[in-house]
Amino acid sequence: MLQIHLLSKFSVTIDDRDVTGLEASKAQETLAYLLIHRQRPHSREVLIDQIWGDYTKDQAQKGLRQALWQLQNALHGQDSNLHTGLLQVDTTWVQISVTSQFWLDIAVLEECYERVQGIRGQLLTADQAAAVTDAVQLYQGDLLETCYQDWCLIERERLQHIDLSLLDKLMEYEETQGNYEKACAYGEQILRHDRAREQTHRRLMRLYCLAGDRTAALRQYEACVVALATELAVKPAKQTEALYQAIKADTLAYPSPAASPTPPSATPTSLPSLLNHLQQVQVALADLQRNVAQDIQLLESLLSPSR
Repeated sequence: MLQIHLLSKFSVTIDDRDVTGLEASKAQETLAYLLIHRQRPHSREVLIDQIWGDYTKDQAQKGLRQALWQLQNALHGQDSNLHTGLLQVDTTWVQISVTSQFWLDIAVLEECYERVQGIRGQLLTADQAAAVTDAVQLYQGDLLETCYQDWCLIERERLQHIDLSLLDKLMEYEETQGNYEKACAYGEQILRHDRAREQTHRRLMRLYCLAGDRTAALRQYEACVVALATELAVKPAKQTEALYQAIKADTLAYPSPAASPTPPSATPTSLPSLLNHLQQVQVALADLQRNVAQDIQLLESLLSPSR
């Protein structure tokens, strides 16, 4: 079985054996571009423009011919056991064969995202959560980490958004299941990719409190302040500040599944609790609105014509 990894370190294997002859960066970039846009054929002119844009015409044409030769020699070699039928190449067009069978890490990530798109993390089934967990484990690094071509930067950002969206869902799912440590681990993973993601800081603050670690929650707020100031030169939003004040004053309301819901008392002593509850609702609504906006933005990018 042909397996191709484009995330983190580029690698191609057939039946667990490394395919050699693909060490050249342009051969890797050409294969990656074709795989990312595997649903359609590409003219040689488009490949030259995308991958050899800074070269002269003669240099670019020679570079493409060399890259295609390297790919064909490695993937369609003399050994019939290694014949993959992956590429279809003629004098004008190049494409991934629609009949070829292969495993591709980014395809797993994309297909998983499509299956759970629009489903909140708390509503995932156990099977869906397991599939998402398997998908995000493939994301050990960014797309072709040594490539800085414009097309690659765009695709890298798109895949980062997909990964972060899936991690968001897992974080919410594990919180719903009461697995606060797992949820926190996913939150920390998100912040390693985007340390200024304020909604994740808020979730972690709440999760640390649910796990009984108020000190960690307060420190998470401090980390949020530093990240926002350093990367965006802004202060935390009102929702974040309200959550911090509730944690600091030790007035944060904790969910109790065993407790029966009772209407709030009209006595003055219930007003602080009511205020705290409404502040938490405000935070949750803001997070939901932000999640929906991010999903809309990602969907628009997926539907827009590829460069």
